[in-house]
Amino acid sequence: MLGFARAYITKRFGPGTGQIWLDDVSCKGTETSIDKCRHGGWGHHNCDHSEDIGVVCTNGTPNIAVRMANSSLPHAARIEIRYHGVWKSLCDGYWSLQDSHVVCRMFSYTDGAAFAIQGYQSTTGDAWDTQISCSGTETSIDKCKIRHWGESDCSSDYRAGVVCLSKGQVPNVAVRLVNGSTPNQGRLEVRYYGVWGTVCDDYWGISNAHVVCHMLNYSKALTTGTASKPWSGPILLDDVMCNGFEDSLENCQKRGWGQHDCYHGEDVEVTCEYGPRVYPNISVRLVNSSFPHAGQIEMRYFGVWKPFCDGSWTKKDANVACRMLGYSQGAALPVRGYQSTTGDAWETRITCRGTETSIEKCSNIYWKQSNCHDNNRAGVVCLTSGQDSNVAVRLVDGNKPNQGRVEVRYYGVWGTVCDDYWGINNAHVVCRMLNYSKALWTGGAKVKGSGPILLDNVYCSGYENSLESCWNVGWGEHNCGHYEDVGVTCANETKAQNPDVAVRLMNGSTRNEGRVEVRYYGLWGTVCDDRWGLADAHVVCRMLNYSKASWAGTAKIIGSGPIVLDEVQCRGNEKSIEYCPKDKWGWHNCLHSEDAGVKCEMLSKEEIKVTARLIGADHNHIGIVEVNYNGTWRPVCDDTWDILDAHVVCRMLGYKAALLGIKGYRVRKETGPWMGNVECSGNEKLISECYHRGWNNTWCPGKLYAGVMCNITNELPQAQVRLEEGNSPNSGRVAIRYGNLWGTICRDEIDINAARVMCRMLGYPGLHYKYNFKPGSGAIWLMSLECDGTEKSITDCRLGWGNATTCSHDRDVAIMCKKAEAPRFKINGTNGITDSTVIILFKRTQQSIGTQMKRVYQVAVEKRNLEKNLQSDGQTEPSAFIDDVNVTMKTSKVNNSYIAAEILGSSSSLKIGDGQYYRNYYNAPLEPGCQYRVYVRAVTKTVEKKPIYSDTTFVAFVTKRQAIANKATSGMLARRNSLEAAVIVLSIFICILILIGIGYYGWCYLRRKRAFQEKSKTEMSGQSQGNKLPETDNEPSTPHYQPLSYPSVQDNTMDEKQKPAKKLLKVVYRKKEPETSSASIVPERHEPSKSQSPYFPSDFSGIENQSFSLSDITLQELSPSQAEQES
Repeated sequence: MLGFARAYITKRFGPGTGQIWLDDVSCKGTETSIDKCRHGGWGHHNCDHSEDIGVVCTNGTPNIAVRMANSSLPHAARIEIRYHGVWKSLCDGYWSLQDSHVVCRMFSYTDGAAFAIQGYQSTTGDAWDTQISCSGTETSIDKCKIRHWGESDCSSDYRAGVVCLSKGQVPNVAVRLVNGSTPNQGRLEVRYYGVWGTVCDDYWGISNAHVVCHMLNYSKALTTGTASKPWSGPILLDDVMCNGFEDSLENCQKRGWGQHDCYHGEDVEVTCEYGPRVYPNISVRLVNSSFPHAGQIEMRYFGVWKPFCDGSWTKKDANVACRMLGYSQGAALPVRGYQSTTGDAWETRITCRGTETSIEKCSNIYWKQSNCHDNNRAGVVCLTSGQDSNVAVRLVDGNKPNQGRVEVRYYGVWGTVCDDYWGINNAHVVCRMLNYSKALWTGGAKVKGSGPILLDNVYCSGYENSLESCWNVGWGEHNCGHYEDVGVTCANETKAQNPDVAVRLMNGSTRNEGRVEVRYYGLWGTVCDDRWGLADAHVVCRMLNYSKASWAGTAKIIGSGPIVLDEVQCRGNEKSIEYCPKDKWGWHNCLHSEDAGVKCEMLSKEEIKVTARLIGADHNHIGIVEVNYNGTWRPVCDDTWDILDAHVVCRMLGYKAALLGIKGYRVRKETGPWMGNVECSGNEKLISECYHRGWNNTWCPGKLYAGVMCNITNELPQAQVRLEEGNSPNSGRVAIRYGNLWGTICRDEIDINAARVMCRMLGYPGLHYKYNFKPGSGAIWLMSLECDGTEKSITDCRLGWGNATTCSHDRDVAIMCKKAEAPRFKINGTNGITDSTVIILFKRTQQSIGTQMKRVYQVAVEKRNLEKNLQSDGQTEPSAFIDDVNVTMKTSKVNNSYIAAEILGSSSSLKIGDGQYYRNYYNAPLEPGCQYRVYVRAVTKTVEKKPIYSDTTFVAFVTKRQAIANKATSGMLARRNSLEAAVIVLSIFICILILIGIGYYGWCYLRRKRAFQEKSKTEMSGQSQGNKLPETDNEPSTPHYQPLSYPSVQDNTMDEKQKPAKKLLKVVYRKKEPETSSASIVPERHEPSKSQSPYFPSDFSGIENQSFSLSDITLQELSPSQAEQES
């Protein structure tokens, strides 16, 4: 813009005068005019002329070069840069290892830099203050990204330097102590790649000093701290953390070499002890306790015993410490909060897994001496065999037995409780543990404790029997000090059971003004004036039967005693200060000099005459609200308008109530009075009785009018609630029907109490959580519902219906309700089962139902058989429940499942099968010797009386067999059993005889067969020996023949495949004739008679009386055709 090629540097040339035109200018460097750069706007700035900037322009080239200065080492030194012919050192604010690599390569060190040096000091001359950003691969620094060039004296006069790498060079780390009065003490300096530099004291501790002394061959370190004589060379190390076991500082955890954020005023010094080297030798012991297993812990490190800071003390660390003390089961809890006002302690970062045998084996990063944060020391409670927690509470340092600081006992150790999340419900539990009826007050303890802090973030519902049952972050875990110890004042047993909140005005000049005091469970206390205003005062005055408050502020006369309320933020329409948003009862951070006061008044004559009208609509019951005060009509601003305000206006107009409180009427009005910030409780007769901003108010944010729709039927519509589009029946977006129109609820100011009321309307006894959900559609009925959690319906809450036009459906509320817990029960032992009944015992549930809804138990009985057991063993619902109808004995399907009883959820036992009726269900006797299951589920009901069922639980059993009635029956049964036994014995005897007969027959058959075989063998052997019959040659013989089948007797026993093929044989023998006959032998045919066997013809008869030789008999095989002819 000035005709030069470029800017040389930016520089300040002193302050100017006149207008400052530009500030926050940011240019890329390519713009043609400064007007094209980004800036804060012409004439807009937040600076003065001491910040005026200048520039040096040039037409030359930068000609950037580098050199090393003020060093005895060729490879390491502070660097200087030439820019436009001017040599200057470089500020180290942006200096990095990547930048050093480029510089070293410019010096011909091809391996780059060992590290970048920050901290060279100079007390004279300025330096280049520029941001150089190199990737580390560039060959010259002018090829890096350079943001701008300027001149500066640098922060703390720190300059940049480099240590370049030579071929084969090693770090060669060493330490030395300089400027000490003796050789074993002085400022610590460390050598790295030949360069000596100092060490910064950030995180520096005695464990680091031990490593230094070991490197110098001393025994150990005696002391360490900040050096009294700082140096001006480079700072090489920062954030060093050793555990004392290392051989060199190089092995300790630290920042990178040359990287730091400190100056030479933080250089460290060390004093070493002469002698042979010693080791940490860590050990532990318990002190300041009357218990052998619990107390404050002390650790020995390099022979020095000190307590241990509790900042990083955990359960895992405590487990290791207890094992070192001989308690093999580890720790019950780590104790934090032991206090000491004298002496220092070990502060270290111990990180144990919990399984180590010694703290030496944990990751302990560094050790140093400290007085600890808030002087809190660590302790342990170790576990011994058979020991239990044995939780108890007590009140100490109070003026009376029923008040004082809360202390709790856990495994024999007493400790205090921190006040984070502490409230009156927690205090109620404490008081009941001490046999008081309830708590009157709770807050910070007046006298703080000094022992361990055992509990923090305690949250009780108020129904628990012990603090042990309340939620907390873990025994011994906390993030507080004893200044946060809690105190409690308990009520006597005879006191009332409700808060009984009331107010009074004290020390005022008249009875209608004074200091506000509030009664809570019989205890009077003051109110702090933080956020105190007319809306709060209006509620107080209404409680005292005044019409309004005319003044609110700090009381003129301060009070004494407890301060029971702080941060009160009433809307002005609450019935009692009890219902206003506020801190928890007894919580405050103020003094009595901040006590709140009020002045109350009755309505003026003008306010009593206030009237209302509706304009801007065609119907009489709907329109914009205007109020006449002292003859002037004024609109009502919609800034806090809701249905309760609308009710008051509608009643003033003669209607019973309002259907809608309408917001957002747009009517142009620029000047004049408004009635704004109207807050009615809904019960007022006139709108002038409601809290508002005053009659002279002229402000209305948004300039939007309030309107109403009055109910012309004189009947208020009933409210219904449902959950839409949820993943389960008990979750989803809340929808409410009002006046036959369904709408949603805005989540703004819908707290957990309102959500609980909605869940009860839906038949669920509790709330899991409320959450954001996808948007709905239609009307948005509510956005500021205020309930105390005890109402049966949201219509009983302190804010009613209205159209929340300032809310969008993106803020629709959704809830997840908690179903009734599944009943837990068991059979009353084996003696609880008979042949027709079984006794079940119900276990007490932890879920609180409250008095707003009832819970009953529905009991179903199912008779089962073996086949059904095998097929449906996993079934947890009987058909009587699955059918979703009330199945009785008369309507049960095949009588296998029926509902036997419906009893109150507070019942402790029930006899199944007693033959009685329970809410119209017949509890039928069971059958003896049968398998059964008894199912129980809890039933709650919605406001429409629709049942909601819990999950189902069951028990299985077998009834006993029926016992014998009398002796006669017993004798009859005995005779019948004897007869059955005789029949069985006789049957067995007959079977044995049959088996013997079969065996004897088989034996005879085999004997005959054996005899026949032996006879055949004998005959065959006789023929072979020549025993022949006498032969008569002259006797004629008559041949006889007959076809025979070949199989022998043995063939009958053969398998068909083993039998030989049948053959036809002709038997020829010579029959002897009388000697007188000379006739020749002629063969004859003989046909067998019908009575004869075809195998034994009649011709064979009588041969047994004749003598013959086997040679007279021949066997001749015949073919089938021959056999047919022969036949």
